[in-house]
Formats: sequence, structure tokens, C-alpha cells
Amino acid sequence: MVEVDSGFDLTIRTSGGIDRVPLQIEFDFVPGGELFVEGAAMKSGSGQVVLLESGYGLYRVGQDAVRIGPGNRAHRTWEMRGSETAPEAFRVLIPHLTHVDETIEIRYGVYAEGTGDLLSGR
Repeated sequence: MVEVDSGFDLTIRTSGGIDRVPLQIEFDFVPGGELFVEGAAMKSGSGQVVLLESGYGLYRVGQDAVRIGPGNRAHRTWEMRGSETAPEAFRVLIPHLTHVDETIEIRYGVYAEGTGDLLSGR
């Protein structure tokens, strides 16, 4: 994980072992906000799960916002064996299959209603 301006770059790499094993990156958010993805928006609730299959997702609660991505359409496993559920959270999943060499961008800041995007970090 590398800190960058207004966020982090999370690099995930796997090597060796078995090829095409499903894995997922889980982002748990406080429910009650809104998730924006290209062409759609949704209100979040406790226990809801969304697969981010492509592009970027922007989650906001009030003026606070986080943008994550890119998504991946590697599989549609909603609950991985051995992973803990998050019934009190709103969960966004980015699915992958091994072998992975991917960087997930995590950016935070103030939500700009006019553009539907982030202003620079605080």
C-alpha cells in the first residue's frame, strides 16, 4: 500500500499456487450513503452487497466521499467461503481470480454535487 495525494494505491499480487482461484477485495462502508457507478446510483443499507465489475465506484455520506476502483468482472461469488459477513455495513466487492497483479485506487475527499466527483482531499 502506497500513500498518494488524497488516498492510497493498494497493489495486490499473487504468484505460484493454483491458477484461477477466486478472491475478492472487500470495502465496508457505513450504511446510509449513496454509491455512484457509471450510469447508476443507489442508496445503501445495512447488509447490502454490491459487486464492482468495472470502472470506479464513488461512495458518499453527506460531504465525505471515497472513490475506489477499478472494478473487475472475474466472478460472481457474493460470499466467499471463510470470509466474514458484515450485516451492519454496506459492502462493495471487487472480484478477482488468481493470479493477480492489480492496483486498486482508493481516493477520499469532499463530494462536489455539481460534478458528482471528489474535490481534492481536505
